[in-house]
Amino acid sequence: MEKKRIAVEATECESGYDAVKRGIERVRNPGIEILVFPGYDQIPKKYKRYPEEDLANDVIPIMPLDEAEQEAFLMGRLHPEVIPRGVEARNFVPSLRTYSHTDKATHSSSSIYKAMRQLRREKVDAVISPGETMGTVVASSRHLHRFSSYVEPAIAVSLPHRNVLIDGGAIIGPITEKDLYNNALMGRAFSQAYLGVDNPLVGVLSIGKEPHKGNKLVQGTRKRLLGLKERGWNVLEGCFEGHFIGRYKGAVIVTDGSTGNVVLKAAEGTVELMFGPLLKVAKPIKHFIERISDYVPVFAPFDYIGRGLKYLGLSSGGYMGIGPLLGYEGNVIVLHKSSSSRDIKNAILRTDRYVRCGALEKVKETLEQNKMT
Repeated sequence: MEKKRIAVEATECESGYDAVKRGIERVRNPGIEILVFPGYDQIPKKYKRYPEEDLANDVIPIMPLDEAEQEAFLMGRLHPEVIPRGVEARNFVPSLRTYSHTDKATHSSSSIYKAMRQLRREKVDAVISPGETMGTVVASSRHLHRFSSYVEPAIAVSLPHRNVLIDGGAIIGPITEKDLYNNALMGRAFSQAYLGVDNPLVGVLSIGKEPHKGNKLVQGTRKRLLGLKERGWNVLEGCFEGHFIGRYKGAVIVTDGSTGNVVLKAAEGTVELMFGPLLKVAKPIKHFIERISDYVPVFAPFDYIGRGLKYLGLSSGGYMGIGPLLGYEGNVIVLHKSSSSRDIKNAILRTDRYVRCGALEKVKETLEQNKMT
């Protein structure tokens, strides 16, 4: 099996560098080669040879400009223990800084920018970013080609029962019918290639299931999607409502980035409110639910709860906080900024599967064949 090279941005995550490091160390897959891209400014002091050194004022003015020389210079200021177990030293690639949306002058020297440059040069097969979504989108737009000038990026998020929500938060701002239509095309292609749904049910998220519910944007998009039924698409006559998560199987729910992100956070918050205190206090119950849902599927209630907890992040390796950024010529995976070490491990394994399934080519093909006229 061909090895896939997966780059992980390692210092934007709110859980800290050590959480990302532990997640990387938990991956035991000979078919994956992991590259780590941290920002020197956010690496814990315990890994630094000169922890009190002011890098910005004392070092940068005399630092070599060549990228390779910079990396060697920074590595000389770090202890070997900073490199996660199982990662080769040559695959630990430090940058001067971690991305910050408030300091545009430093973007080009940030870790996520460096990872994207490697993806553009085809030195890696995918980039995982457990950090600021806006930073990932901006870095992608600067270094990767878009599929087309008329296609805006969108995050496709896997939900329970092989459902997909798109957009999960890539574009926070005004959108058009064309954008929602393209989201539907990309979400359907992702569902087919990655989740294995032959002909997913596609529809728009609205305030009610009736066909007349929703604003002009929703109504216009719904009518355009209905036109795809002539091509054999399975299109919802009405609209999806907010409680879609547990009511459909193999569906693609189309919405804008703002609404999609709110839906995801609300779903996660609701489950955390219901089960979080119990699972934090009673870890044995948590593990019991996980194990029984995996190995004794005859217990339907436990199976349902176990799968729900896994997708919503309260179980080992939550899925809902992971999704590919579609619309660019490159495999980019976006994670929650608050991802745990288990989320990092899970994301690496899912990214390997995503790269191998050929979803990116399927998305490009679907967009080309179904351009909005």
